[in-house]
Amino acid sequence: SDLKTFDYTLYSTHDGNWDDSYYTQIAQTSADFDSILDTTYPTTTIVQSGTASASTLLNFNDGVELTNIGMQIPNNSNFYGFDANGTFVPAETGVYTFQTYADDAVELSINGTVVSIASNNFDQGTISLVAGTAYPMRVRFQEFAGGDAMFVKWKRPSQSSFSYQSDEI
Repeated sequence: SDLKTFDYTLYSTHDGNWDDSYYTQIAQTSADFDSILDTTYPTTTIVQSGTASASTLLNFNDGVELTNIGMQIPNNSNFYGFDANGTFVPAETGVYTFQTYADDAVELSINGTVVSIASNNFDQGTISLVAGTAYPMRVRFQEFAGGDAMFVKWKRPSQSSFSYQSDEI
């Protein structure tokens, strides 16, 4: 498969309106993401599954950018979320630091370990990786209402600043 794309499942949440009777408005924890994206609740439904550009899925300033890559963002870019899965192949061995930001919430996992969760703020976390190893990378995003944006950036052990580095995706 193309390492530059992620597979995703796109959800409508909160019954497409303000319904928070089954789960919280904005995810703060992995358990919150589990609930909000759980289709056994009548307020969560799958809208679409597909494959999309990792660089856009992991870095967007508005839901329109997701629509432009073929995602059918529901509810006028409110009350939705996605679960995206791809591969991260580090260029260096050592401790990587990942930085996330979301409006409203993002959870980043690498190799099954949650590295960072951000809810309307910045967060960062570290993980030790081995150069050339293909690690599963999972990003869950959730939007309640209002603006929607997200980014995932990182720095290699030898780097001092964060950026999105497509050669490792």
